[in-house]
Amino acid sequence: MTRFRLMMIALGLGTMSILGVSLIAPRASAFADQADDIASMPDAAGKDITVRICSKCHAITTVTKQHRDVEAWTATIKQMLEYGATGADEEFQQILNYLSKYYGPAGTPSAPAPGK
Repeated sequence: MTRFRLMMIALGLGTMSILGVSLIAPRASAFADQADDIASMPDAAGKDITVRICSKCHAITTVTKQHRDVEAWTATIKQMLEYGATGADEEFQQILNYLSKYYGPAGTPSAPAPGK
């Protein structure tokens, strides 16, 4: 390889590294402060899997600020699958059940009754 070609490769890799850090860092910091948002979600079956799968791509409040019925949540999950969300069918069913129960059209999430 010529010296010029090696310099161009090094310059390109250095530029990609700088851009990679600047593009990734804002996303990491945007999700770092969502612990309070997650803590405010009702502790019930489906919460952990909802947080794990949904927050891979966006803040959990993107999900929890919405209040949809079963059909609308089903359509949203199908759309997320088309965008590349990954998980088992059983996991997506748990997400659907959780979101439909606690983030349905009623408006505000309600904590489950003790012992349930």
